[in-house]
Amino acid sequence: MAFGEQSVARADRSGDAYRRMVNRTTLADAQHQAGRREESAEGFSAAEAMQVEQQPEYPWLYALRGYQYCDLLVSRGEPEDGAGLDGLATAQGEARQRCQEVQDRAGQTLEWMTSERWLLFIALDHLSLGRAHLGLALTAPRPATQGEEAEADFAQAAEHLDCAVEGLRQAGQEIFLPSGLLARAALHRLRGNQIGTAADLSEALEIAERGGMRLHACDAHLEGARLTLQQGDAVAARQHVAAARRLVNETGYKRREREVAWLEGRVGVPGSAGVSPAG
Repeated sequence: MAFGEQSVARADRSGDAYRRMVNRTTLADAQHQAGRREESAEGFSAAEAMQVEQQPEYPWLYALRGYQYCDLLVSRGEPEDGAGLDGLATAQGEARQRCQEVQDRAGQTLEWMTSERWLLFIALDHLSLGRAHLGLALTAPRPATQGEEAEADFAQAAEHLDCAVEGLRQAGQEIFLPSGLLARAALHRLRGNQIGTAADLSEALEIAERGGMRLHACDAHLEGARLTLQQGDAVAARQHVAAARRLVNETGYKRREREVAWLEGRVGVPGSAGVSPAG
């Protein structure tokens, strides 16, 4: 974040309109990962206003910048207690609104990126759409047609996440592949497909550890904790949570602080602030 702040200040002094916009999104993404969501939102909003001024025909951030903004929007809709996707069923409100906004944004930017044939950005838009539809499925209203509405969104989520993973492979940008695999692993887990979850999770963790991608590794351990809790393996769950805690502490990945604390409560880590242990 310190370097990001310097880059924004220097870009402003340079007068380069494009660099002023891009550098703000880079800083905003770093702030998001550090858990400073309000500052991140302000940065993305300022960058988007600059883009509109330069390219009025493109009213939303797109490409990597659009994906990063959608990532923030999805996370801002997650439950405050750290339950993540597992808590969305009882936390509709803002969560559903954020997912609908991401659906609108990524749906439009996917059209723009498809016309340019940019493989990476097409894949990232599919990833945003997959996460948005998964959130909509989990927050679908309960009465009457709730089942049909949720199933339609689950199907859309599966389609988009498959496209995202395949597209990220084709783009050859392995640094983004774990994000697609982990999003699809969460979908598989929530749908009861433990084999699919384990396969995507194993590949994501292998890539993250081989490449020194500690934030991806943390995310993989968090999803691993949820899977092993679902399987009733408390020992493995504690190991995953301990690994995630270590990575959060070492890297400053405060975006995941509440999720780690919530899972510590689930696995019964002494002194953790969360709900009681599962099972």
